Amino acid sequence: MSLMQLVDKPYSEWTDEDVAGIATGHEYILEYYTAYDWRRPKVPHERERMSSGDSNICGHQQRAFNVALALQHLFLTGEVGLEIGSMGVKTPWCLDTDGRAGKRSTYDVRHFVGGKMLLDGGKPLPFMDECFNLVLANHVLEHIQEDPVSVLLEWLRVTKPGGVVGIVVPDNAHVDVRAVDRTHCHAWSAKAFKADVLSRLADVAEVRSFDTFDNNFSFEAILVRR
Repeated sequence: MSLMQLVDKPYSEWTDEDVAGIATGHEYILEYYTAYDWRRPKVPHERERMSSGDSNICGHQQRAFNVALALQHLFLTGEVGLEIGSMGVKTPWCLDTDGRAGKRSTYDVRHFVGGKMLLDGGKPLPFMDECFNLVLANHVLEHIQEDPVSVLLEWLRVTKPGGVVGIVVPDNAHVDVRAVDRTHCHAWSAKAFKADVLSRLADVAEVRSFDTFDNNFSFEAILVRR
């Protein structure tokens, strides 16, 4: 299928064959999630499996979430996104703001952009207003000490109107978030996050998707900048 045909086809209808010619670096995820769609697992009952290596189905789902948003909001528009804290596993078409290149050291929320700029995910970002069509943060927000609403407002500031902030957060209703990682500064259930955080962003962003992972480990939120 040509790129122009994909542009006219709703992403929810894309198949693995449609994306086969698009180099993302995450093609292995197609074995688990159709067209990188985190809502369409090929083996639904395995979504709760957490382990290292290829069998980490839950981890693949979180990565599929990032890649799916990048395909929709960057690949089809030719724009560049911002990923805050990639853990060295870079989402395609995004600025990689994690300088540790996958090193499993203590997470301190300090990142490098292009190896030239020190960036703190909880402080004002060194970018102009409304310059990114997509901002991603996968298991990052819970590590930041600052007020999460202030952090998300800053991420939304650099997002274009109609652009997306996509986040993944561990779910304290299913996992003892502080116990599994002592660098976690916050612990929310999906219900608490929606009430305490997302509700305070209503004037700035619309919640397009929330808590669809159904994996008893994490929840996601897709915020569309008004």
